[in-house]
Amino acid sequence: DTGKLRIESRMLPYEQRANPGALAGTAAGMQGKYWDLAEVMYPYITGGAEPRFDGAEPSAAEMTAYHQRQSEPAMLTKIQESADDVGLDFDQFMGDYRSTEAANQVAADTRMGNSIGFTSTPAMVVNGVPQGGFSSYESMDEFLTQVLASSETA
Repeated sequence: DTGKLRIESRMLPYEQRANPGALAGTAAGMQGKYWDLAEVMYPYITGGAEPRFDGAEPSAAEMTAYHQRQSEPAMLTKIQESADDVGLDFDQFMGDYRSTEAANQVAADTRMGNSIGFTSTPAMVVNGVPQGGFSSYESMDEFLTQVLASSETA
């Protein structure tokens, strides 16, 4: 821990079908298990594939499978199957998932992201500099390197 970067995750469900994932992340976070659950769910949702930055469109079959894994019933089944492995109390998770508190937090995160100008993910603010729309891991790394370097010389 160098103290140079603090990572916070906020929910920005940029389309309706992303809401269950945002609520799931928020509910897991209420137990301090956001990152633990994310380590299970991101590979599950993507089918084990790395995010594509090559501009190529996924096939219809790939998109159908992706949308099925992203559906609320499929996600909740996967979370229930993984709850013990990540130390998540599933009954508490479901209560939080369906709570007004979780819905309000997702709505607040979304308003904040939209006020910054974010309309998709991944997006981030580093040392007050907002950036989104990354086309590659390299572009994300370049942004972080530049912002962190400028903060060291300031």
